[in-house]
Amino acid sequence: SSLEQMQMTGIVKQNSNDDRSRSHSLRRRNANNREINRTRDNLSITNALSVLTDMVIENQQRQQVREMDDLRRRMLLKGKRSDVMLARAQDDSNPDQNILLLLRRVLGYPEEN
Repeated sequence: SSLEQMQMTGIVKQNSNDDRSRSHSLRRRNANNREINRTRDNLSITNALSVLTDMVIENQQRQQVREMDDLRRRMLLKGKRSDVMLARAQDDSNPDQNILLLLRRVLGYPEEN
């Protein structure tokens, strides 16, 4: 009887350990899934920002082309030397700076002088 009782106690303890182990594994898996989902969300945000930045740059480039064409037409209509005026009006010496200035304006940051 005492042997049976010891065996039953061992089975109960084993079942209890199995339940705890399963519970621990489930909690760990859920924590890992939350971390994976958080990482996916961050990647989605990063990808979205990258796409938006590309769109802003493309729009800026298109706008610059339109403005330059408009300026060229106005200069030709005024009879001025458009090539000299366009060279002065267009600042391609630092396109990265132009992009940074545009992003600062779009995001509402004050422009640096």
